[in-house]
Amino acid sequence: MEKMSDVEMRCFSAVQYWQRKELAQQLKDTLTSFLPHPLSLQGSSSTTKSNTWTLVKVPLIAILFPLLLLIWLARVLFALVLYPYRYLSTLPVPQGLHSPGERNIQGIHRAFSPYNDLSPAYYLLCVNDWVTILYGVDAARKHQIETYLFAQSSSRFIRPGEAPSRQHISLARESLSRALGYY
Repeated sequence: MEKMSDVEMRCFSAVQYWQRKELAQQLKDTLTSFLPHPLSLQGSSSTTKSNTWTLVKVPLIAILFPLLLLIWLARVLFALVLYPYRYLSTLPVPQGLHSPGERNIQGIHRAFSPYNDLSPAYYLLCVNDWVTILYGVDAARKHQIETYLFAQSSSRFIRPGEAPSRQHISLARESLSRALGYY
């Protein structure tokens, strides 16, 4: 296996960085979320049906409050205990990491995918960082994956506001890789 170049190692460092950012966001979400979504008191409209449902939810929450508090405390404790381990697992470079076969975005993705467990939103940010690292700031301004994702979604009739699927992200990454070529 070929040794990774300096820019490829910087790309892997970007993956690790975004994994740590996502872990911090997940911990923050766990700490700040308390009520499960169906029990949330915010209504979507002020109709009679929603007012009646709110009147039912308030006593239900009052009765279930000790159980909800216990579940929330267990989730927070679990997240706090696992956070240092998960954070530290993003720091070392894995032994099986190798140089990509193709010298483009697709090759970087294939080489790093066994070690990449980012959500789609953080993955898009990571790919934009790869473009900046591999092709420079000028190319990053012109070629952002969101542009290619928008082109894919408009040609595939994805509803606005819908989260992109892995398939759409993959198609957008392929288009981006073809547009940028080899580094």
